[in-house]
Amino acid sequence: MSAVRSRVHEYRAAQLQHSPVSNIADNRAADDFLAYCSRSHREQDVEIAELLADGKGLAPPAEWAP
Repeated sequence: MSAVRSRVHEYRAAQLQHSPVSNIADNRAADDFLAYCSRSHREQDVEIAELLADGKGLAPPAEWAP
C-alpha cells in the first residue's frame, strides 16, 4: 500500500471511530449500516457512505497526522 493510500485509510478509520453514524448500539445507526451494506459490495464503500452521511471529508487535510 502506498504512503498516500495508507494515510487516507488511517484518516478514514480515525474519523469513523468518532462518528455517531457508526454507533451500532443505536438502532437507527444499525439500520443505516445495514442499508449501506446492502447497497455496497466493498467495505470501503460502506465506510465512504458512513463518512459522507456524517458530513466528514474523505481525504485527510494537509495538516492531519495520525
